Amino acid sequence: MHHAVPLRKTDISSRFGRNHGKGMRAKIAIQEQSHEFIHSIPSVNCAPGGARVQHWPIGVERYRVTGLPESIDALILTSDLQGADRHDVSVLHRRLVGHVVAEHLEMLCHTETLPPAERCGVLLAGDLFAHISLDKRGGLGDVIPVWKDFASRFRWVTGVAGNHDTFGGDTRSMASLHACDGCYGLDGGVVHLDSLCIGGVSGVVGSSGKPWKRAPKHFESMLHDVLDHGPDILVLHHSPQLIQGEELTGSELVADVLSHHATPLSFSVSGHVHWPSSLHIKEGKHQALPLFNVDHRVVVLQREDLL
Repeated sequence: MHHAVPLRKTDISSRFGRNHGKGMRAKIAIQEQSHEFIHSIPSVNCAPGGARVQHWPIGVERYRVTGLPESIDALILTSDLQGADRHDVSVLHRRLVGHVVAEHLEMLCHTETLPPAERCGVLLAGDLFAHISLDKRGGLGDVIPVWKDFASRFRWVTGVAGNHDTFGGDTRSMASLHACDGCYGLDGGVVHLDSLCIGGVSGVVGSSGKPWKRAPKHFESMLHDVLDHGPDILVLHHSPQLIQGEELTGSELVADVLSHHATPLSFSVSGHVHWPSSLHIKEGKHQALPLFNVDHRVVVLQREDLL
Protein backbone atom coordinates (compact mmCIF):
# COMPACT_ATOMS: atom_id res chain seq x y z
CA MET A 1 0.00 0.00 0.00
CA HIS A 2 1.29 3.44 -0.93
CA HIS A 3 0.41 6.34 1.31
CA ALA A 4 1.87 9.65 2.40
CA VAL A 5 2.28 10.53 6.06
CA PRO A 6 2.37 14.20 7.12
CA LEU A 7 4.69 14.93 10.01
CA ARG A 8 3.30 16.34 13.26
CA LYS A 9 5.76 17.04 16.04
CA THR A 10 3.43 15.81 18.77
CA ASP A 11 3.12 12.42 17.07
CA ILE A 12 6.84 12.13 16.35
CA SER A 13 8.05 12.86 19.85
CA SER A 14 5.90 10.07 21.28
CA ARG A 15 7.10 7.47 18.77
CA PHE A 16 10.77 8.31 18.36
CA GLY A 17 13.44 10.01 20.41
CA ARG A 18 16.45 11.83 18.99
CA ASN A 19 18.48 8.61 19.38
CA HIS A 20 15.90 6.12 18.13
CA GLY A 21 18.25 4.84 15.41
CA LYS A 22 21.09 3.81 17.71
CA GLY A 23 21.94 0.14 17.24
CA MET A 24 19.58 -0.30 14.29
CA ARG A 25 20.77 -1.53 10.90
CA ALA A 26 20.06 0.01 7.52
CA LYS A 27 17.59 -1.90 5.38
CA ILE A 28 19.31 -1.42 2.00
CA ALA A 29 23.05 -2.09 1.75
CA ILE A 30 25.38 -0.90 -1.02
CA GLN A 31 27.59 -3.87 -1.92
CA GLU A 32 30.50 -2.01 -3.51
CA GLN A 33 31.55 1.60 -3.87
CA SER A 34 32.44 1.31 -7.55
CA HIS A 35 29.72 1.66 -10.16
CA GLU A 36 29.04 0.26 -13.61
CA PHE A 37 28.51 2.87 -16.35
CA ILE A 38 25.67 1.60 -18.54
CA HIS A 39 24.32 4.43 -20.68
CA SER A 40 24.62 8.09 -21.77
CA ILE A 41 21.74 10.47 -22.57
CA PRO A 42 22.28 13.61 -24.71
CA SER A 43 21.51 16.96 -23.06
CA VAL A 44 22.08 20.60 -23.99
CA ASN A 45 21.71 23.81 -22.00
CA CYS A 46 22.70 27.43 -22.17
CA ALA A 47 26.33 27.75 -21.13
CA PRO A 48 27.25 30.04 -18.22
CA GLY A 49 27.14 33.62 -19.47
CA GLY A 50 24.67 32.76 -22.22
CA ALA A 51 27.15 33.00 -25.08
CA ARG A 52 26.77 29.46 -26.43
CA VAL A 53 25.07 26.10 -26.07
CA GLN A 54 26.67 23.61 -23.69
CA HIS A 55 26.58 19.89 -24.43
CA TRP A 56 26.58 17.86 -21.20
CA PRO A 57 25.49 14.22 -21.52
CA ILE A 58 23.71 12.59 -18.59
CA GLY A 59 25.44 9.39 -17.49
CA VAL A 60 23.60 6.38 -16.09
CA GLU A 61 25.49 4.49 -13.36
CA ARG A 62 24.53 1.27 -11.60
CA TYR A 63 25.38 0.01 -8.12
CA ARG A 64 24.63 -3.43 -6.64
CA VAL A 65 22.50 -3.48 -3.49
CA THR A 66 20.82 -5.91 -1.14
CA GLY A 67 17.78 -5.39 1.06
CA LEU A 68 15.29 -4.04 -1.47
CA PRO A 69 11.66 -5.03 -0.84
CA GLU A 70 10.54 -8.16 -2.69
CA SER A 71 8.28 -6.06 -4.91
CA ILE A 72 11.14 -3.82 -6.13
CA ASP A 73 14.13 -4.80 -8.27
CA ALA A 74 15.71 -1.34 -8.62
CA LEU A 75 15.57 2.26 -7.47
CA ILE A 76 16.30 5.02 -9.99
CA LEU A 77 17.81 8.23 -8.54
CA THR A 78 18.24 11.49 -10.46
CA SER A 79 18.11 15.29 -10.18
CA ASP A 80 19.13 18.55 -11.82
CA LEU A 81 17.99 17.48 -15.27
CA GLN A 82 18.30 21.08 -16.41
CA GLY A 83 18.46 21.20 -20.16
CA ALA A 84 16.76 20.40 -23.42
CA ASP A 85 16.94 17.28 -25.53
CA ARG A 86 18.45 19.08 -28.56
CA HIS A 87 19.30 22.48 -30.03
CA ASP A 88 19.18 21.81 -33.80
CA VAL A 89 15.39 22.18 -34.07
CA SER A 90 12.97 25.00 -33.32
CA VAL A 91 11.90 25.64 -29.73
CA LEU A 92 8.48 24.16 -30.52
CA HIS A 93 10.13 20.79 -31.15
CA ARG A 94 12.37 20.74 -28.08
CA ARG A 95 11.57 19.10 -24.75
CA LEU A 96 12.85 19.27 -21.22
CA VAL A 97 15.53 16.63 -20.97
CA GLY A 98 13.74 14.97 -18.05
CA HIS A 99 11.22 13.55 -20.51
CA VAL A 100 14.06 12.05 -22.55
CA VAL A 101 15.69 10.58 -19.45
CA ALA A 102 12.41 8.83 -18.58
CA GLU A 103 12.18 7.45 -22.13
CA HIS A 104 15.78 6.22 -22.21
CA LEU A 105 15.44 4.50 -18.84
CA GLU A 106 12.23 2.77 -19.94
CA MET A 107 14.06 1.63 -23.08
CA LEU A 108 16.81 0.13 -20.90
CA CYS A 109 14.06 -1.77 -19.07
CA HIS A 110 12.59 -3.04 -22.35
CA THR A 111 16.02 -4.28 -23.51
CA GLU A 112 16.54 -5.98 -20.11
CA THR A 113 19.58 -3.85 -19.28
CA LEU A 114 17.47 -2.80 -16.29
CA PRO A 115 14.66 -4.73 -14.56
CA PRO A 116 11.06 -4.33 -15.77
CA ALA A 117 9.85 -0.73 -15.38
CA GLU A 118 6.93 -1.80 -13.19
CA ARG A 119 9.47 -3.08 -10.66
CA CYS A 120 11.50 0.15 -10.54
CA GLY A 121 10.78 3.05 -8.17
CA VAL A 122 12.03 6.57 -8.95
CA LEU A 123 13.50 9.17 -6.56
CA LEU A 124 13.70 12.74 -7.90
CA ALA A 125 15.91 15.18 -5.99
CA GLY A 126 14.72 18.39 -7.67
CA ASP A 127 15.54 20.94 -10.38
CA LEU A 128 13.90 19.50 -13.47
CA PHE A 129 13.27 22.82 -15.26
CA ALA A 130 15.29 24.68 -17.89
CA HIS A 131 14.64 27.32 -20.52
CA ILE A 132 14.41 25.20 -23.67
CA SER A 133 14.95 28.39 -25.67
CA LEU A 134 18.57 27.91 -24.51
CA ASP A 135 19.04 31.67 -24.22
CA LYS A 136 19.57 31.76 -20.45
CA ARG A 137 20.23 29.47 -17.51
CA GLY A 138 18.21 28.97 -14.37
CA GLY A 139 14.70 30.34 -14.05
CA LEU A 140 11.53 28.80 -12.68
CA GLY A 141 9.07 26.51 -14.39
CA ASP A 142 6.41 23.85 -13.96
CA VAL A 143 7.91 20.36 -13.60
CA ILE A 144 4.71 18.40 -13.03
CA PRO A 145 4.76 17.08 -16.64
CA VAL A 146 8.20 15.53 -16.02
CA TRP A 147 7.01 13.91 -12.78
CA LYS A 148 3.94 12.53 -14.57
CA ASP A 149 6.09 11.16 -17.39
CA PHE A 150 8.22 9.18 -14.93
CA ALA A 151 5.11 8.02 -13.07
CA SER A 152 3.48 6.79 -16.29
CA ARG A 153 6.48 4.58 -17.06
CA PHE A 154 7.63 3.31 -13.66
CA ARG A 155 6.14 1.86 -10.48
CA TRP A 156 5.97 5.15 -8.58
CA VAL A 157 7.81 8.46 -8.22
CA THR A 158 8.65 10.34 -5.05
CA GLY A 159 11.05 13.16 -4.24
CA VAL A 160 11.51 16.82 -3.48
CA ALA A 161 11.36 20.23 -5.12
CA GLY A 162 14.46 22.04 -6.26
CA ASN A 163 14.90 25.80 -6.22
CA HIS A 164 14.08 26.04 -9.96
CA ASP A 165 10.86 24.01 -9.77
CA THR A 166 7.24 25.07 -9.65
CA PHE A 167 4.21 22.81 -9.39
CA GLY A 168 1.22 24.01 -11.33
CA GLY A 169 2.61 27.53 -10.95
CA ASP A 170 3.04 27.19 -7.18
CA THR A 171 6.53 28.20 -6.07
CA ARG A 172 6.25 27.14 -2.43
CA SER A 173 4.14 23.98 -2.37
CA MET A 174 3.98 20.58 -4.05
CA ALA A 175 0.25 20.25 -3.36
CA SER A 176 -0.60 20.03 -7.07
CA LEU A 177 1.14 16.66 -7.20
CA HIS A 178 -1.54 15.15 -4.97
CA ALA A 179 -3.83 14.76 -7.98
CA CYS A 180 -1.18 12.96 -10.07
CA ASP A 181 -1.33 9.17 -9.99
CA GLY A 182 1.86 7.57 -8.73
CA CYS A 183 3.48 10.87 -7.67
CA TYR A 184 4.38 11.54 -4.02
CA GLY A 185 5.94 14.92 -3.20
CA LEU A 186 8.05 15.25 -0.07
CA ASP A 187 8.50 18.47 1.88
CA GLY A 188 8.97 17.81 5.57
CA GLY A 189 7.16 14.46 5.48
CA VAL A 190 7.53 10.79 4.68
CA VAL A 191 5.82 8.37 2.33
CA HIS A 192 5.52 4.57 2.63
CA LEU A 193 6.03 2.80 -0.69
CA ASP A 194 6.49 -0.98 -1.00
CA SER A 195 7.53 -1.24 2.67
CA LEU A 196 10.11 1.53 2.27
CA CYS A 197 9.79 4.66 4.40
CA ILE A 198 11.12 7.59 2.37
CA GLY A 199 11.46 11.09 3.80
CA GLY A 200 12.46 14.40 2.29
CA VAL A 201 12.91 18.14 2.62
CA SER A 202 12.52 20.34 -0.46
CA GLY A 203 14.49 23.43 -1.39
CA VAL A 204 17.82 24.80 -0.23
CA VAL A 205 19.31 26.48 2.82
CA GLY A 206 19.28 30.24 2.33
CA SER A 207 18.14 33.55 3.76
CA SER A 208 16.50 35.21 0.76
CA GLY A 209 12.80 35.25 0.00
CA LYS A 210 13.26 33.37 -3.26
CA PRO A 211 11.15 30.25 -3.93
CA TRP A 212 12.24 27.11 -2.07
CA LYS A 213 14.91 28.93 -0.06
CA ARG A 214 14.57 28.39 3.69
CA ALA A 215 16.26 30.04 6.63
CA PRO A 216 18.86 27.74 8.20
CA LYS A 217 16.93 27.18 11.45
CA HIS A 218 13.75 26.36 9.55
CA PHE A 219 15.51 23.91 7.24
CA GLU A 220 17.33 22.29 10.16
CA SER A 221 14.09 21.84 12.12
CA MET A 222 12.36 20.25 9.12
CA LEU A 223 15.29 17.90 8.54
CA HIS A 224 15.37 16.78 12.19
CA ASP A 225 11.62 16.18 12.11
CA VAL A 226 11.90 13.97 9.04
CA LEU A 227 14.80 11.98 10.51
CA ASP A 228 12.85 11.55 13.76
CA HIS A 229 10.32 9.62 11.71
CA GLY A 230 12.96 6.95 11.02
CA PRO A 231 13.04 6.80 7.19
CA ASP A 232 14.97 4.18 5.27
CA ILE A 233 15.85 6.74 2.59
CA LEU A 234 16.31 10.52 2.77
CA VAL A 235 15.77 12.70 -0.31
CA LEU A 236 17.04 16.29 -0.34
CA HIS A 237 17.74 18.83 -3.04
CA HIS A 238 20.59 20.50 -1.14
CA SER A 239 23.53 18.11 -0.84
CA PRO A 240 25.61 18.03 2.34
CA GLN A 241 29.04 19.62 2.37
CA LEU A 242 31.83 17.10 1.88
CA ILE A 243 34.92 19.23 2.51
CA GLN A 244 34.75 21.89 5.20
CA GLY A 245 35.38 25.36 3.85
CA GLU A 246 34.44 24.53 0.26
CA GLU A 247 30.93 25.94 -0.02
CA LEU A 248 30.26 24.62 -3.51
CA THR A 249 30.34 21.02 -2.31
CA GLY A 250 27.08 21.54 -0.44
CA SER A 251 25.52 22.63 2.84
CA GLU A 252 27.51 22.50 6.08
CA LEU A 253 24.22 22.51 8.00
CA VAL A 254 22.96 19.39 6.21
CA ALA A 255 26.28 17.65 6.74
CA ASP A 256 26.23 18.43 10.46
CA VAL A 257 22.69 17.10 10.95
CA LEU A 258 23.48 13.88 9.08
CA SER A 259 26.65 13.39 11.14
CA HIS A 260 24.95 13.68 14.51
CA HIS A 261 21.34 12.62 14.14
CA ALA A 262 21.04 8.90 14.87
CA THR A 263 18.84 7.13 12.32
CA PRO A 264 18.83 3.78 10.51
CA LEU A 265 19.08 5.48 7.11
CA SER A 266 20.12 3.22 4.25
CA PHE A 267 21.31 6.20 2.21
CA SER A 268 20.55 9.79 1.26
CA VAL A 269 20.14 11.18 -2.25
CA SER A 270 20.56 14.83 -3.23
CA GLY A 271 21.74 17.23 -5.93
CA HIS A 272 22.01 21.03 -6.38
CA VAL A 273 25.82 20.90 -6.59
CA HIS A 274 27.94 18.49 -8.60
CA TRP A 275 30.38 16.06 -7.00
CA PRO A 276 33.11 14.36 -9.05
CA SER A 277 31.78 10.99 -7.86
CA SER A 278 28.17 10.00 -7.30
CA LEU A 279 28.83 8.10 -4.06
CA HIS A 280 30.52 9.25 -0.87
CA ILE A 281 30.54 7.34 2.42
CA LYS A 282 30.18 9.75 5.32
CA GLU A 283 31.44 8.63 8.71
CA GLY A 284 28.96 9.89 11.28
CA LYS A 285 28.51 9.65 15.03
CA HIS A 286 26.33 6.54 14.79
CA GLN A 287 26.87 5.03 11.34
CA ALA A 288 28.71 5.19 8.02
CA LEU A 289 26.11 6.71 5.71
CA PRO A 290 26.19 6.35 1.90
CA LEU A 291 25.48 9.73 0.27
CA PHE A 292 24.45 9.77 -3.39
CA ASN A 293 24.82 12.95 -5.41
CA VAL A 294 22.76 12.71 -8.59
CA ASP A 295 23.22 16.24 -9.93
CA HIS A 296 22.82 15.84 -13.73
CA ARG A 297 23.30 12.07 -13.55
CA VAL A 298 21.24 8.94 -13.02
CA VAL A 299 22.09 6.32 -10.42
CA VAL A 300 20.39 2.94 -10.47
CA LEU A 301 20.47 0.80 -7.32
CA GLN A 302 19.74 -2.70 -8.58
CA ARG A 303 19.14 -5.92 -6.69
CA GLU A 304 22.45 -7.81 -6.53
CA ASP A 305 21.02 -11.24 -7.38
CA LEU A 306 19.83 -9.91 -10.77
CA LEU A 307 23.36 -8.95 -11.87
